[in-house]
Amino acid sequence: MTITRTELVLILAISAAGFAARFANLSRVAVEHFDEGVYASNLFFPDEGFAYPDRHLYAPPLLPSLIEWSMILFGESRTTPLLPGIILGSLTVPLLSLVTRRWFGGAAAVAAASLLALSDFHITMSRSALTDVPMVFFLLLAVWLIHEGVSQSRLGIAALGGLATGLALSTKYNGWLPLAVALSGAAGALLAHRLFARSKADVDRPGKKKTRSVSEDAPPSTRDCIFALAVSVIVAAVTWYPVWSDLPNGYSEVSSNHSRYVGGFADWLPFAISHEAIQRHYAGIVTWLSGLLAAVSAALVLRAERSTWNSGDENSNRNPARFLVSGSRDSSSTWNGEVPLSTILTTTTLAGAIVLSPLVVLLAWSLVSFVTLIARSLRNAGTKPEPDQIGAFAFRLALWFGLAWLSGLLLATPIYRPYPRLVLPLQCAATIGTALAIVMLLSGQVLNANSSDAARGAKAARIRFAWLVPVVLLCAWRAFQTGTPAWPNRTELAEIAASATEAASADCQGEPSEVQGFDFVVYVFGEPGLLHHVPATNSRAFVKAVMDLSFTKPGYDHAKIPAFVLAGPHALASLEFQMQVAEAGDGLEEIGVYPYRPSDFVLLDDVPPAKLEARRAQLVRLYRVHFR
Repeated sequence: MTITRTELVLILAISAAGFAARFANLSRVAVEHFDEGVYASNLFFPDEGFAYPDRHLYAPPLLPSLIEWSMILFGESRTTPLLPGIILGSLTVPLLSLVTRRWFGGAAAVAAASLLALSDFHITMSRSALTDVPMVFFLLLAVWLIHEGVSQSRLGIAALGGLATGLALSTKYNGWLPLAVALSGAAGALLAHRLFARSKADVDRPGKKKTRSVSEDAPPSTRDCIFALAVSVIVAAVTWYPVWSDLPNGYSEVSSNHSRYVGGFADWLPFAISHEAIQRHYAGIVTWLSGLLAAVSAALVLRAERSTWNSGDENSNRNPARFLVSGSRDSSSTWNGEVPLSTILTTTTLAGAIVLSPLVVLLAWSLVSFVTLIARSLRNAGTKPEPDQIGAFAFRLALWFGLAWLSGLLLATPIYRPYPRLVLPLQCAATIGTALAIVMLLSGQVLNANSSDAARGAKAARIRFAWLVPVVLLCAWRAFQTGTPAWPNRTELAEIAASATEAASADCQGEPSEVQGFDFVVYVFGEPGLLHHVPATNSRAFVKAVMDLSFTKPGYDHAKIPAFVLAGPHALASLEFQMQVAEAGDGLEEIGVYPYRPSDFVLLDDVPPAKLEARRAQLVRLYRVHFR
């Protein structure tokens, strides 16, 4: 499909907005989350192969390696560990537009890009050193490439899809999702095509009257599809093999660790409710604008492209994407002439309602659009596309990929403990489906109030206006009530690390040290975020992660160097740490207490939005070690 100037300008502008939103106010972010500290502190463990102890239980090595290289290339500042997530999160926006455009056209592409570029939740997660946003980038890339390989029977592209899947697996252990989407989606598409072919054969039997005329649609053979899928699976396995073989105790240890967080189907509903509340917590002004921009940008692209949907052109029905702009097999389209302003206003208002409950709106719209288009494509399965368009089977395959992706994760995500970031893969699929729904609303017959009866048309317009205004006011109130949650201040833990290190330096001023190049040592107990920030605050401090206080016991052989213990909320909440402090007795002297207010980004892992303030007040404690 030839890209219009309008679409090109919009995609560039939306992508630029996505980059700007993720790079804005970087002085307000720093490593804070426990897992962020694990991934960002590997350079401090040369004797452990430059890996945080038991890092393999948290994530595969790709993201920690990217963070290491960011720190090597750009220095150990507060923001450099976040660069891989920020960059890959920003790149996901144009990638999503590319994939959506390839599958469903330019209007859906700009709508999907808008919804993701200005999503408060995706912006927040991109501005972190966690694995989920980079994994979603590789997930989307892999699903697209495998789709291209299967639909075109091109094993080389299928191999690239397998490579992207291997990268996803090397980023996060659920990176096998592209293969699950591809296998289930391809099975659905092939089965649907076979059922259609059988029903068509029944219709076309000799002596039986034909009820419709269709042109042939010859998809790749089942064997070719299986070959392409097999190539993707094999390449993914080969790509991931070095990671798997490097696991100290095999994948069973990782699986056993993850099983601790699986609640099962009994917890599906409460976990789903928690995810919905978290998504609503992150829905602010920018999220509201994402819905408005999605509808308006899609309308602009449709207006620019409407000449290609000339109702007098018989070839217009041969494009599978035609199902997005028509409710039936006829050639009518509201975009053959001037689209009613009321259609645009209504769609824009409905798209802006995403701010009321992003998860509910995205899931409802995407499920309806995928199911509706699959049913419509089955009714019109014999149509053939223009030569420069995606093929009819590829179009249906994309719909089945989308439905498999969406329904599978909708079922599986709430089974796991409701960590906010786990919704990101589901959000990606739902964004594509919601973009389709927006285009269907703009282009279909549902929202049009055209009528030969002027009085009836005027009455319908008044009724529509009567409910549009309250909805707009409600959405605006909700958006401004939440504000801009995408840019919270996440630097408090880094500032506490600096203050505690300065206090330790002052406490041991002038004392001798036998460790060359260091004036004192800071043992960080169970708080990787603090561990990461200590070296950056004082080059004369040696830092070491510990999980016990055995070195404080009498008779412990220790180098002559002033020593301190820094303990954050995870340690202070641990009964084991409390017992060890009590056993240390006079061997530990508390010399500093620092109030700490964790950001929502950290707290929402453990508590729902309604209980955030009850858990906001926490402490970090600094102890001086007195060797006996």
